[in-house]
Amino acid sequence: MTMYLIGGSSTKTAAAILATILGVMLSGSLAAAFGRLAGISGYNVADIEQLEYVAQMTDIKAGELLYAGILISSLGAVMDVAMSVSSAVHEVAARAPELGFKEVFRSGIHVGRDMMGTMSNTLILAFTGTSINTLVFIYAYGYSLNQTINMYSIGIEIIQGISATLGVIFTVPVAAYINALLLEKRKKKREQYVAQMTDIKAGELLYAGILISSLGAVMDVAMSVSSAVHEVAARAPELGFKEVFRSGIHVGRDMMGTMSNTLILAFTGTSINTLVFIYAYGYSLNQTINMYSIGIEIIQGISATLGVIFTVPVAAYINALLLEKRKKKREQHILS
Repeated sequence: MTMYLIGGSSTKTAAAILATILGVMLSGSLAAAFGRLAGISGYNVADIEQLEYVAQMTDIKAGELLYAGILISSLGAVMDVAMSVSSAVHEVAARAPELGFKEVFRSGIHVGRDMMGTMSNTLILAFTGTSINTLVFIYAYGYSLNQTINMYSIGIEIIQGISATLGVIFTVPVAAYINALLLEKRKKKREQYVAQMTDIKAGELLYAGILISSLGAVMDVAMSVSSAVHEVAARAPELGFKEVFRSGIHVGRDMMGTMSNTLILAFTGTSINTLVFIYAYGYSLNQTINMYSIGIEIIQGISATLGVIFTVPVAAYINALLLEKRKKKREQHILS
């Protein structure tokens, strides 16, 4: 109910609830396993005589109250971590929608990893605070380490701390995975919905975007080379095909570097959010290169740059050829 009131009816809330359930189940299972290994059961608690009397008068099972308490103790921490990771993952996905499943999952792991230590300390300090009277008696009467460890009350607190902490640690990757999976599915559904509502082929949008991105640069270079070649031919009409062609190559060669920089900077600017996340989370070079969003930007930059480089000699050749033909027609017209 608390999660529903905080997050509303959304994939974020559903993922947090599911991760909480799994985390608490693991915490309870670990508590039962540790209790069996340590020989501690629900009948080793301090108030077992009174609880047995209450159990005889009611339907309460006194032997199971210990693990019920452990589940309740770990529930708050697990729920807190699950909602925090879910909220962070959704915020990352909202700010950088181009990120894929792996990148979103890693973001959740990075956020949750920072929370593990502080939340573990919170649990341990909380359990220590509830056992402060027992710790004072141990200190006052000078109990040895062996005696302290073999006290049922201390053993119960240790089981609570370890099982709840492991539940929190387990919840982080579970919450990150569930949220990344649900977000990826929602993203695909939206893309399919857009594709179904129109005649758009979603799988071909990437290459359409690359063509559009490179069109402006290629068009700019082609026009600049054409303009320069025509100006050279107009100012020096005695030049032949080869000289005019070389002039176009010289002009285009100077433009290749600046236009390539223009393209790279443009693609970098559109990916600034992704680059900030990569820097903030300390992604390695291998992780960065293997990100789909970065791979797409690299493909765009290389293909557009190669398109510009190819356009220069083509534009120079076509213009020189057309100018040579026009020059010969004029000469024939004058002779005739």
